[in-house]
Amino acid sequence: MKVSFKSLGYIFHDIYNKKHTIDEFNDVVRKAVLSGKINELNACHKVAIFLAEKDNEITKKDKAKIIDTLTENYSIEFQQLMNISERTLNSSLYITPGESGFVSFVNREGKICHTAYVKSSDNSMTYYHANGSSIDKYITDMCGLICMRHIESTGIIFYMLDEKVLSAIAEFMNEKGWRAAFCSAKNLYKCV
Repeated sequence: MKVSFKSLGYIFHDIYNKKHTIDEFNDVVRKAVLSGKINELNACHKVAIFLAEKDNEITKKDKAKIIDTLTENYSIEFQQLMNISERTLNSSLYITPGESGFVSFVNREGKICHTAYVKSSDNSMTYYHANGSSIDKYITDMCGLICMRHIESTGIIFYMLDEKVLSAIAEFMNEKGWRAAFCSAKNLYKCV
């Protein structure tokens, strides 16, 4: 049987990259930030890509290829990689159950205005983002400060995606006229 180099890469990626619990993942992210592995914590899309790499959903090489598409902020190539189009945009937050990936938000004017990362674990999904204070305010106003957590020393905020948080995000999107597209990291991985 002939096995191509690319298929071996996928096998290696799936077998040797274990999934972390939320606390383990947050610790990996915090240590990477403190060691200088990311220095643009105010760029939500770069943080989301960094989180996907730390979650072992994309490789360092894939991360570099994706970052290269950001020469014009949200370039057409980036939008294609993230599967952002009129066909995939929804007025509510639709996330494929059991899959980690990217949520790209588009404002009323049709411009991408925010990117987040959703980490899927065995029984839960966690929404991570940076530089999304208007969303944070809306969620905490509806759900209370108890639902908002952060990764120490990073500025990265996260929420367990329960019904209350999902409802708050949906109401925020409705009020602002935003739409969102979800791109699973697994599908992105095939495109890079």
